[in-house]
Formats: sequence, C-alpha cells, structure tokens
Amino acid sequence: MKKTLIVFGLLCMGMGSVCGQIPEDEKSPETVKQIIEEKNAQLERWYAEGALDSVVGAVGMEVVQLPPHHEPIRGREAFRKNWEQSFGFGTWRFNFEVEEVKLSGNQAVELGKYTLDFTPQANSPIPEFQDRGHYLVLWEKQEGDWKIVWDAPVSSKSPQEMMVEMQKMGQGEIRNTGEK
Repeated sequence: MKKTLIVFGLLCMGMGSVCGQIPEDEKSPETVKQIIEEKNAQLERWYAEGALDSVVGAVGMEVVQLPPHHEPIRGREAFRKNWEQSFGFGTWRFNFEVEEVKLSGNQAVELGKYTLDFTPQANSPIPEFQDRGHYLVLWEKQEGDWKIVWDAPVSSKSPQEMMVEMQKMGQGEIRNTGEK
C-alpha cells in the first residue's frame, strides 16, 4: 500500500493540474488575470459572432449563470439552450473589464465591470437595449484549462432606467417569448 501511495504521489507531481495542481507560471493573481483578460476578449468576440459552441466551451459542465432579472441557469446544457435562443434574438456585444482577480489553488474569482449592447433581429421579442454593470465570475482550472463555473452579472441600471426599458418593450410589459 505504501508503495502504491508513493507511485501515485510521483504521478501527481508529473501530471500537474490533473491532480489539482496549478503550473508554477499560473500561481500569481497577475498571471491568472492576464489569462482571464485573454479569455474575456475571446468571449466578447464569440458572443458578438453568435459562436455558440465556442461560448459553451468556455464554461464548466456544472456552470451556474445568474443573469439579471432571470432564474439561475444551471448546467452546461441549460446554458447552451439559453444562449442558443438568445443568439436567435439578435447580436450581443459585451465589453468585459477585469478589475481584480483573487486566486486560491485551482480557482480564481474575477471582479469586473461590463457593458452590453443588444441589437435585435427582425421579429425579436427583445428590443434594442444597452446595459452596464458589474460581475463576479468564479473560474476553475479543469482538465488543463480555466473554465467559468459561476457567473453573476449585476446590472447598474436604476429602477427608473429599468422602467424606461420596460416601456420600450410594450407599455410596461415584457414581451413573452413563449419560453418559461
């Protein structure tokens, strides 16, 4: 048994992140912040292009997204379905700005701010709108890559601004897309 544990320990040392270890070059918050900034630039491009598979590939299997004014989206398949529908409504142009990253082992918490410009397609139940706010994202090193596991954006729009948006959507009522 002791021999088995020694062999397993040596394998883990050689396999790095497979056993939960982070490579030496990714142990500083500054380095991980740079990686996250690069991933966010890719995500901005993929959202704008409606590149569903690429966006879905950036999240973990057990992702939880907490969109403003919406129930939580739990799991990669629910995330895929939500964004497949959303991409059908129009173009989503995000701008993510990382403000700070806290690192702990194989997890990193990103604090940032965002802007969003939505341009609807013909017959979209969602009118053109802009949003801005802040967010927290929990990243986790999974299978050698940083994946989003929790995503919590918080809109900075005031209640008055939200009322104006709702009025644009039809006399204070949000249009029903048929989805629950």
